[in-house]
Amino acid sequence: MPLFIKQAVQVGNYQVAIDKLPGASRATTQDIAHWMLTCIQDDEEMRKYTHQLVGISSS
Repeated sequence: MPLFIKQAVQVGNYQVAIDKLPGASRATTQDIAHWMLTCIQDDEEMRKYTHQLVGISSS
């Protein structure tokens, strides 16, 4: 999880990684929501991230 979650417009240029923070220690709420919806809609993404600690950061 990022250290700072900012309520702001979607940046769209975010990174995710398993068991680590892939970049800056901040993410926007809309980027997190976009990633969550992508995982729900894509079976391959869901399998990849199920039961994993996922880090996300917005650029």
